[in-house]
Amino acid sequence: MAYRIVTDATADLSMNMLENLPTLTIVPMTVECEGVSYTYGPSGDIDAKKFYELQRQGNFFKTTSVNPRCYMEIFEPLLELGLDILYICFTSGMSGCYSNALLAVSQLKEKYPQRQIIVVDSLCASVGEGFLVAEALRMQANNLMLEDLALWVESNKKN
Repeated sequence: MAYRIVTDATADLSMNMLENLPTLTIVPMTVECEGVSYTYGPSGDIDAKKFYELQRQGNFFKTTSVNPRCYMEIFEPLLELGLDILYICFTSGMSGCYSNALLAVSQLKEKYPQRQIIVVDSLCASVGEGFLVAEALRMQANNLMLEDLALWVESNKKN
């Protein structure tokens, strides 16, 4: 079965890292700096360069967990296309994204019982998460089955 890998904007993947790899869906995140809210990720109003530039200037960011409704809005169109999903999530150690994704998945599985949705807590963020996702995409490009890839990600996420 065909599947899509999904991850968070926190993976900080550059377009260069994604060249010649299968399509990746990226979940945007809301971040706040000095009382100003930004969307970090696809179609967002702040990119990694600006995000880190503001931090180097001494600004602090607060993040907001992606809510279950947002996950449903991102996952459901993929399910409607007949795709299964492997979601490699931002670490549960720093965010509630993982538990919120599981809430959304429990609702979506009722509506799409024929689809597989596997959520993996990456236990990492930023470059570590990005490298894990990029390697998963390479393995997907080599036709690794969804279940096998999910097992590989679980087994290698601490490496």
